[in-house]
Amino acid sequence: MTRSTLILCLAVLGCAGPRSWTGRGDPVFRIAHQRDVSPSFVRAGEKLLAGFPERFPEHSFRVGDKLLYGFESYDGDEVTRYFVVLETERSDPATKALWLDTRKGLMRHIESPVAVVRVAIYDEARSLLAEQTSSVVTLLHEAGLFGWARMGGAHPLQSDKLRFLDSPKSLPPHELSDKRFGWPVTLELFREFANNGALIDLLSGLSVWPAWYEGIGLIGAKIVLHDGLSWARLVRQPIPDLPAGDLAYETRIVLTHHREPLLVVHAVLVPPVGPLAMAAGMITLTGYRGDDPSRRFVARLLAARVGG
Repeated sequence: MTRSTLILCLAVLGCAGPRSWTGRGDPVFRIAHQRDVSPSFVRAGEKLLAGFPERFPEHSFRVGDKLLYGFESYDGDEVTRYFVVLETERSDPATKALWLDTRKGLMRHIESPVAVVRVAIYDEARSLLAEQTSSVVTLLHEAGLFGWARMGGAHPLQSDKLRFLDSPKSLPPHELSDKRFGWPVTLELFREFANNGALIDLLSGLSVWPAWYEGIGLIGAKIVLHDGLSWARLVRQPIPDLPAGDLAYETRIVLTHHREPLLVVHAVLVPPVGPLAMAAGMITLTGYRGDDPSRRFVARLLAARVGG
């Protein structure tokens, strides 16, 4: 399935995600909530980027901001691994205007600065496979998804030892503070990621990607994006040493085809401070095919660097 076919399929209409989570007795539960990648893979990634700063600044898209993610793709017992590096190259003097339509009676016109982010994909041996820059709408990335998940999800536990990161970015920006804006922001971020050729090359290398004979049936099809932000749930922030608070939200993003789940992705979200804004505050992703959960992937933030 080619990149152009994917874009053609994304004549996306959306609605709030169904309020259903896999239960602990469900065989998919363990797959859906796996957030770790193999330790040897983590160590190999340290040659590309290692560690986290003691704290993240509020400001994002500094030149040199950098994130490293590890992807492990499973097809039954077969595993393929990739590293993904995001790096802010520069601010763009241009701005971008767009309309955010909730399709629930509310629209908002926004105008945002733009930053140029380079995406590089490496194989397990750290050989470069693909790279491409994207001009990203910084307001959307700095809004992230955590704030809307917090508005719609469970409330934090009453504990002095468990807390969110104390940041203005733990809530949506004022102009988008209505919880209905969570879906159009998710959609715009999804479209932005889909327009980066390197990320599409990565996606096409994952086992969840449709085979050619599956892709034929998706050409021109209506693929529906369910964001699940209204039913996000509270989880412990899963990455040691990441200065992003003790608590995170997990939401389930689902692509459906004829009302059947095509791809299910569990995303763990934190406030998008500092370089984390490049990925809109997403620190782990666990995805699987709705029709065959043995075709799955796990993505995890491995390291971050604050630029100058």
